[in-house]
Amino acid sequence: MDPAPRMFRASDALVAAWTLVLLAFALMPLMTLQNSELGENRAKCRSNLNQIGKALFLYAEKNNDLLPDADGIEFLSRLYETQTLEDPNVYLCPSWDDSIPATSNRLTLESCDYSGLRNTDEALRLTPARIARDGSRQAVSADRRPSHHDDVRNVLFADGHADSVEEEGYLRVHAGSLGE
Repeated sequence: MDPAPRMFRASDALVAAWTLVLLAFALMPLMTLQNSELGENRAKCRSNLNQIGKALFLYAEKNNDLLPDADGIEFLSRLYETQTLEDPNVYLCPSWDDSIPATSNRLTLESCDYSGLRNTDEALRLTPARIARDGSRQAVSADRRPSHHDDVRNVLFADGHADSVEEEGYLRVHAGSLGE
């Protein structure tokens, strides 16, 4: 004689629920580790941009308050060529594995993860009056690659501070920096 079919009991549901809770707690450190690594890379990237900002101030001080007269990587390459900022690792964002430090006296697409932004001849002049007027709004450098810090891009402003800006906000800041 076959035994009667077993019914699903409340204790079975409780065991299943506890199993799911334990599994969730086991996976939580992995998710937290991934988020902390992303935050750490963003912070290192902003630190790199802060160092680039200090080097831009030094460059301007030596060149009659003028920023490099170039765009993109050429803008930052002037800092490297003039030995204003010699450490090739500062030009690399820690979020990218395919970047390699510069080995010559020039930066390349592979050795620079940031880009310089410039619009007019007036934007080249880094005077105290200009910094006071719009330094916290005028972008001078940023991550070259979109959204590699999830949904934000790190931006260096003319007053020397670096900040994480959502991609949509970056497009507005960049447009303002380019006078569009």
